[in-house]
Amino acid sequence: MDSAISLWTAVFGCLKFQVDGQGAVIRFDDECWPGERITACTRRGLTHVETHVNPECWLTTGEWPRAFAHEIGHVLGYTDLDGNPYMSSSPPRLGTHYRSDGAVVC
Repeated sequence: MDSAISLWTAVFGCLKFQVDGQGAVIRFDDECWPGERITACTRRGLTHVETHVNPECWLTTGEWPRAFAHEIGHVLGYTDLDGNPYMSSSPPRLGTHYRSDGAVVC
């Protein structure tokens, strides 16, 4: 996670940022779209933000700092494919592919 925050810090320059709210939780489970093998997703609740990382995809996707940076981008309010540096995914690694909505599937 620290590596992912460092990626965004490089984008923002010296500007410090903080993920606010009651908590930013990272869970290792398949709760994005169960059974569809989505690598990661972020969901906003009324009191907290949860990032779900699919542990079955851990070894196949490889670039986890970039994947976490993408999910932190959602926490910061960015959307998929909006042109911000980490919101457009890098090409999927061997064993993964894009869904039509841009999600990476392992």
